[in-house]
Amino acid sequence: SLDELQSLVVKIFKDVPNKKLKKKQYACDPYGEINRKTICYIVPVKEYRHLAIHWVIPDHKNIYYCNPESYLSHLIGHEGDGSILSYLKKSGLAIELVSGERNSAPGFNFFTVDVELTIEGLNRWKQVIYIIYQYIAMLRKDEPKEWIFDECKVI
Repeated sequence: SLDELQSLVVKIFKDVPNKKLKKKQYACDPYGEINRKTICYIVPVKEYRHLAIHWVIPDHKNIYYCNPESYLSHLIGHEGDGSILSYLKKSGLAIELVSGERNSAPGFNFFTVDVELTIEGLNRWKQVIYIIYQYIAMLRKDEPKEWIFDECKVI
């Protein structure tokens, strides 16, 4: 039961002193300008056609109630008509796309877009990146839509 678990935890950790340490805060840009726009190539041990784009973003824990990353993730990760994935599939470049926030440390997070590429997509990976950035540029032109925030709340 929950009471039993609590009793065990208290028993184990009751003698650990509370040092009242302040929560460590890290720089919003942990890598610095020089390490941005870095491409890492890997040699896989089995067939693997994966493209991952990572952006460092500010830590939004203080505005968790509006969850801005879920709005962007919802739009980029959408799979219906007019979506990035729909376009990439029709172009024969990708079979899967996932996006979202990855919690890292107090002060910064990562926003990622992971794409499972076709063989053609692997050969044309720069075009896949271009398509993703074009979609993001299109999103920036429009004001955020209230109905999308409402939809994200329900999910």
